[in-house]
Amino acid sequence: MRGIQVCGPTPAYFFTDHIGYVPQRSRFSMPKCLTLAPMAFYPPMMGDSKRVHRIARALLRHGVDGLCVGKDFLYRGDDDVKRSPKPIRVPSRREVGVRAFLKRAHYNEVKHPTAEWLEFARPYLEDPSFDVVYCQFLFTYPTIAPFVKGRPLFVDTNNSEWGWYDRFAESTSSPLVKAVCGFSKRRADEMLASLPSDAIMVHVSQADLEDYQSRRPELMHLVVPNGADTMPRENVPDYVAPGKKNLLFFGSLGGKMSQDSLDYFARDFWPTLKDDAHMIVAGSHPTESIMALCQQNGWELRKDLTEEQVTQVYDETHYAILPFTYGAGSKLKMMDACGRGVPVLSTKAGAVGQDWLPNFVTIDESPQAWLAKIRSSEGAGADWRGQVDEFGRRYGWEGITSGLPDLMADRLRAKVGAAV
Repeated sequence: MRGIQVCGPTPAYFFTDHIGYVPQRSRFSMPKCLTLAPMAFYPPMMGDSKRVHRIARALLRHGVDGLCVGKDFLYRGDDDVKRSPKPIRVPSRREVGVRAFLKRAHYNEVKHPTAEWLEFARPYLEDPSFDVVYCQFLFTYPTIAPFVKGRPLFVDTNNSEWGWYDRFAESTSSPLVKAVCGFSKRRADEMLASLPSDAIMVHVSQADLEDYQSRRPELMHLVVPNGADTMPRENVPDYVAPGKKNLLFFGSLGGKMSQDSLDYFARDFWPTLKDDAHMIVAGSHPTESIMALCQQNGWELRKDLTEEQVTQVYDETHYAILPFTYGAGSKLKMMDACGRGVPVLSTKAGAVGQDWLPNFVTIDESPQAWLAKIRSSEGAGADWRGQVDEFGRRYGWEGITSGLPDLMADRLRAKVGAAV
């Protein structure tokens, strides 16, 4: 077992293979945790929503009394979810982009922690019974900052703000988008500088940790990678039978990253693969441009699926695809497919953030390599269930979050002690 030191001021904290914090002080009573996630939807279909949900659920399973305030829902467990009494509007990308440009603001700070969301979250922010605050995304912090002073604060960055917007800017020719990327990075600098000196930064990958640590080295930084729910599929399609193989792109269909990925796939991969593959695009909130792209290329579109429909589409899939050209942190699309035992075809950008992947994952930039894999009829291999089990051992959500409750309790103890 290798020990991974979590960087920051003493006392040191360790996660061993991402599986457990070794407390340096005696345990305090189990804290009550408020998670704030204005970008998260329920049920969780998009990557950021899934991370929010899985960490909140894991903390509850570890015995942490908690509440997660999402975009328009309150989560106290999968059997205790309540909706906002008022609908919370989701502004369009165009509206957010224009407002961010005019205000020289951070794109996601304009989009997610809105005045409507704050009104929804305020009663819980003002509730003194919550001991610890777990803030999802750096851009949420300025909105909640007046309410969380004096409480231990965890900030889950989810990605590198600067790397994300650099890659975003490189992928577009729009002067307005490039300008908003610049404004967002500058605002991220201000947000990070405003964090209290005892905030704890939670990162998806070691690369993200090093990026943030270089900017705020005196803070404590730790890695909680994206995890996996291992649900080996019960129905596996025939990889030997003649005919086209089903390829699946699954994820949020309302974001630019998905649009760019599918545009790239249509242009660079599909001409090579189309005679041997049937393409399924599945996910939530497809844009008009993605729907048009599916129609132009003869792809099957399945939108806004239920959990049962998600299971069904994975059961039909021969290969999940991740044709990304940029990105930061591990992809939950990768984690979902690996956790089900579905073979994956990915570019390098689609596979970042993992130090171990099952042997049924192919990482290659070449359409010809993807075609060879599709034509090989190999599937996931004879030991695919063993590979899924190993993946779950390494990346199960409860394992990778097991150190958080003790760290929260220690920080609460330190806060209470300092206040006495």
